[in-house]
Amino acid sequence: MTQRSNHRQTTSKAIAASAESARAAQLRNTLLKAAPAIASIILALVLITSLTSAGVGFV
Repeated sequence: MTQRSNHRQTTSKAIAASAESARAAQLRNTLLKAAPAIASIILALVLITSLTSAGVGFV
């Protein structure tokens, strides 16, 4: 039977992994907050370009 250490890892790899995880979580939160604005801009662009391409838009 093997033993397993219950001590926390304090190596540089563990510290780097936790920092990377924190950056990924922060980026995810930022993108989720910006998602409605990005979706609104894309929707406006699609509506404008679809109307003008159909010949119904601005002359």
